[in-house]
Amino acid sequence: MLDATFDAWRMLSGEIDAARGDDWQWIQEILALPAHTRYIKAAGDEAMVCSAAMCETWPGRWHDLLRARVQDVIDALVSHEREIRAMDPGMFARMPSPSLCDRVRKRHDPTRTTLGMTVQELAR
Repeated sequence: MLDATFDAWRMLSGEIDAARGDDWQWIQEILALPAHTRYIKAAGDEAMVCSAAMCETWPGRWHDLLRARVQDVIDALVSHEREIRAMDPGMFARMPSPSLCDRVRKRHDPTRTTLGMTVQELAR
């Protein structure tokens, strides 16, 4: 499950300005994780930052701040994975589903070669 989450973030992080649909659901689920473990500290403004980024018509300040907030959660997951598994295993039930991670990863995968796939994904 962590691998799928990390793969999705690897693809999405460089294109967070183009987030839409499943991307926003994935981001919101990641930003909700600090509430379910003592090992990930929330900045406290995640919901506001996500909402502002979703409303931002031209990517800029809020998308950059959102990228930083998500990166902080991902970094904490990497740093404290063992402790979380031992002390707060229920947090992993709150992780984005592998199918959601796969949709996000595929949408931002630079190896897609056909324009048809790109157009279909943009239409979603």
